[in-house]
Amino acid sequence: IAWPGQAVLCVSQTFWTTYVHESIRKGPESLRQYLELNNTQIDDIVKMVRGKLNKQNRTTLGALVVLDVHARDVLAILVKENVTSEMDFQWLSQMRYYWEEE
Repeated sequence: IAWPGQAVLCVSQTFWTTYVHESIRKGPESLRQYLELNNTQIDDIVKMVRGKLNKQNRTTLGALVVLDVHARDVLAILVKENVTSEMDFQWLSQMRYYWEEE
């Protein structure tokens, strides 16, 4: 892979989109729980960034933290606005990544 960091970021966003869809379907409590998990995951990545890494891994994880913090903020808005439908504008207005088989 010429750009492994891009693959990591894309896959991360694809999984985030899938998990938010699932959480919305399950209800507000599931969305709140996913927000808590998201915060834990960010904390774990930050701990890794503070450790000993090569330049490529540090750059990739730094970008991942930025994307994950934005995703966490979006998730917090969905929880605050009590989003209960995948057709809610608060969710539809967000950039989402999907994996589609051809």
